[in-house]
Parts: sequence; structure tokens; C-alpha cells
Amino acid sequence: MDAANRQVIKIPLTDLFDAQGRVEATRGVDLDAAAIAQHLRAGAPIVLARIGAPLEWLRGDESVACWKSELKPRLWAPDRDHIELEDFPDDRAWRATAWHLNDGSDVIVFEEHH
Repeated sequence: MDAANRQVIKIPLTDLFDAQGRVEATRGVDLDAAAIAQHLRAGAPIVLARIGAPLEWLRGDESVACWKSELKPRLWAPDRDHIELEDFPDDRAWRATAWHLNDGSDVIVFEEHH
């Protein structure tokens, strides 16, 4: 399969990919809002994972705007064992996880639940 056409087929993710192919990375811990804000201030990109779609990589101002408008109001806090989607706008929630890339940087991966 062409890497540019690869889509998310299950969540939680077991690996990361972009248009060039597999991205060497290790899944880390789930993040709360304070940790996400800290990662964003350090310049970490955001990766959005939706079933049936390619991973969407956001950087810079685009990451911050998405965090504020879409992700933060729908954040599934890591201390919750399960969620009731009715508790979130549009019955959608995002679980955030830090992933550590082999180059030493981090990305914040948001996995959509609906």
C-alpha cells in the first residue's frame, strides 16, 4: 500500500505513520490538559487519529488552534476508566498520549472515540 494512502484501522494505535511511511516511535503515557499544554509550549506537534482516515499531523499555530477549539473541550482525562460519550460535545472524545520519536522529540497523539 502507498504510504500516503494508509488509514487508521484500529485504536489504540500500535504505530505511527506519515505520507513517507512508518515513523519510529514508542507509545508513552496518557496526558491530561496541563501536560498537553506543556508539550505544546515546547513545540510538540499534534497527530490526530480517526478510524478510516490517514493520521493528520499538525504543527505550530495549527496545533494550538486545534487544541483550543476541537480537542480540549473533548479531552478524555487519563484518570477515567471509561467514558460516556454523551458527556462530550457531539458525542465525541479524544484520548491524548505522548509518543517519543527516535530522534528524541515528542508528539501528542489524539485518538478519536465516537
